[in-house]
Amino acid sequence: MCICTLIGAQVKPLFSRPASHCSGPSQRVPERFTPYRPFPSRACQNPLMPKRSAPFPPIPLLEAVRHTPHVCMAEAARAANRSLARHYGAYLDGTGIAPGQSSLLMQLYYVDAIAVTALAARMGTERTTMVRNIAALERTGQVETFTPDGSRVRKVRLTANGRDLLSGLVAHWDAAQQALKDRLGDDAWDTIMTALRTLADMKVDTAAGRDTPLRGTAG
Repeated sequence: MCICTLIGAQVKPLFSRPASHCSGPSQRVPERFTPYRPFPSRACQNPLMPKRSAPFPPIPLLEAVRHTPHVCMAEAARAANRSLARHYGAYLDGTGIAPGQSSLLMQLYYVDAIAVTALAARMGTERTTMVRNIAALERTGQVETFTPDGSRVRKVRLTANGRDLLSGLVAHWDAAQQALKDRLGDDAWDTIMTALRTLADMKVDTAAGRDTPLRGTAG
């Protein structure tokens, strides 16, 4: 039996020809091209897949603020934070220190040694973020961590190299500050700083909204 006949039920060749071509060249018939037909998509193959639904009905509250930029306070704060990071980063370019790291060094300037958790609370940041920033500065020799005798609390302090670096970069930081003040004006600067301090000291009500949990979340 011809091998084409054996595998024909499993694989359909691109160029199909009758099985009689195997009997010899005298009986060979011209090749007939079979156009390629792609397999149907998975959506067509799976009868359980839901069909495309109609557009959702509009949500009135979101429609009312559709054309209002940064209507969400959290969204506006994140956008402003990214812009400020780029601003300070441009002035600190070349110092080898990022804006967040420069703030950390400045805080350590005012204390001899401080617990990592206390420093995170002092700067209003998460402890995991603080640990990551300290580790980066410790690798470059700007800070050092240690555990005092008889204590289990890990502390951090500024090194001599860190102090030397800080003394040079404060001029860049001050230039960034002055540029922002000139752009915003003294009144807007004071208003924004007051509002940011208020938000930073805000007590969050973790129980708020628990009476109406989001769909799919535990109540």
